[in-house]
Amino acid sequence: MRRVKIHTPISFMRIAVMAMERTMSNPPVTSVELAQLEIDNTTHLDSVEHCFGFKPLALNQGLDYLKPS
Repeated sequence: MRRVKIHTPISFMRIAVMAMERTMSNPPVTSVELAQLEIDNTTHLDSVEHCFGFKPLALNQGLDYLKPS
């Protein structure tokens, strides 16, 4: 099934989320989750190495131990 992605401003999403929270017992998105989208939660590429002292591996390198020998 193909889905079309369109940009929707946060202001419009707030209205939709408010309506879903009032009419649905378990909405797919809540106002708390929507607020989290507004937080800048990106970091520098070398943050793990700088803060924790190791360089992360690529996913395919890190999962090599799962391959049958």
